[in-house]
Amino acid sequence: MLRPKAFFPAIYSPIDTHVYILGGFDGQQSLFTCEKYSLYENVWRDISPMHHSRSSAGAVLFKHQKYIFIMGGSG
Repeated sequence: MLRPKAFFPAIYSPIDTHVYILGGFDGQQSLFTCEKYSLYENVWRDISPMHHSRSSAGAVLFKHQKYIFIMGGSG
């Protein structure tokens, strides 16, 4: 990951072979940030942040694996 964090949902997308990390907790606050990891390139990248911070949330890949929904948790 680009930054240390805990209590984040991680989800794998077989369409683009990336692992997505959404939000989390950095030891002081819940996070808005999102990252993706390329299995082929072995590289982490920042992606668009969420509108609301979240930690300890759940996530699901939906609608033909084109959308990631995050729900619950705390912010």
